[in-house]
Amino acid sequence: MHPCRRRLALAFAVFVLAAPALAQRPDTGTSPPPPGPTAPQASPPQAGPSRNPDAADRDMMASMEKMAQDMTDVPMTGDPDRDFAAMMIPHHQGAIDMARVELRYGKDPTLLRLSHKIVAAQTREITQMQRWQLRHHPSQ
Repeated sequence: MHPCRRRLALAFAVFVLAAPALAQRPDTGTSPPPPGPTAPQASPPQAGPSRNPDAADRDMMASMEKMAQDMTDVPMTGDPDRDFAAMMIPHHQGAIDMARVELRYGKDPTLLRLSHKIVAAQTREITQMQRWQLRHHPSQ
């Protein structure tokens, strides 16, 4: 694979994975607090007794690395429609895999509901793209 294509796929994967985290940061429009004593900060949520943060981190990283590799492995054809479908299938599968990690280890009800929706929606979209591929390029 051409080095530029590999870097582009990796950069895309990093952007896609970082965008949700960046979007969750509130922009209050205020400046940071002045140095000195501040109110006690709430500690980050801890995993429940059956949840292992190390395993969650490992599983999340594995799903992201697999998605990046699978996207990098897709051969480009020069046909934007065909390439879009071929690249989006592993991208969506990566989102499904990440959502399943959240379902396994997460505990926030909002994110758990969102993860269920992601699995359902992205599974449907993968099926749609696979059907498109079969209709337009049945030899693949």
